[in-house]
Amino acid sequence: LPSGPRANPRCGAMCNGSHRISNRRFEPDLTPTPGPEANAPRADESAPVVLRVQRALIVALVYGLVGKACLLLSDASTQWSPLWLPLGVLLAVWMRWGVSSLPGVLLGALVLLADPQTPHGLLVALIAGDLVGALFGTWGLRRAGVNRLLERRGDVGLLLAVGLAAATLGAVVSMTLLVLG
Repeated sequence: LPSGPRANPRCGAMCNGSHRISNRRFEPDLTPTPGPEANAPRADESAPVVLRVQRALIVALVYGLVGKACLLLSDASTQWSPLWLPLGVLLAVWMRWGVSSLPGVLLGALVLLADPQTPHGLLVALIAGDLVGALFGTWGLRRAGVNRLLERRGDVGLLLAVGLAAATLGAVVSMTLLVLG
């Protein structure tokens, strides 16, 4: 018998029989796998100091403005906020630029704490919940191999699921701190 490639009537090409053809329908594998950029150096590690300072100021501005807008929705007599969007801002920033943007978050938190009209206990609890939730969310998204550009079909679903889990964890931490404090 010849050992080289031969015509295979099942696949219609010259082949050596190294693949198998089954009658099963093709089902794509939706398991997330880290993309080629997963092991690449992070963009924030090689960023110049000026760029890092600009990023920190942008993060502080956005975090502070979104936090202030959410506080305007809450009642001054209650010790909770019905909507807290800075966690989403923090999760997006940490997914994009990494934890090196923490100084910007802390600066934005200090701006929120500087307002004498807002209850400081509530803000400290919300900020602590943000930090814990965003750390968990960023870890979970990176562990699941989510592409930062959300190019694959499963990435958006993973982002929503992990974001919801991070928000739940952040709310539990915030409420625990409010009850204890």
